[in-house]
Amino acid sequence: MRIFVYVDGFNLFYGAFRGTPWRWLDLVALFEKILQPQHDTAAVRAEEPHGKGG
Repeated sequence: MRIFVYVDGFNLFYGAFRGTPWRWLDLVALFEKILQPQHDTAAVRAEEPHGKGG
């Protein structure tokens, strides 16, 4: 089964990394580890909010 993963980068940063020295996370490796072996991670996309003016 093909899996597409969408990550809210803003919430990921402020929920997991804010106040820590960590800034990088290999999202593809993370989801390949936590998904079941029969799943094929087709795409991982992390979005972040746009600043003022879009």
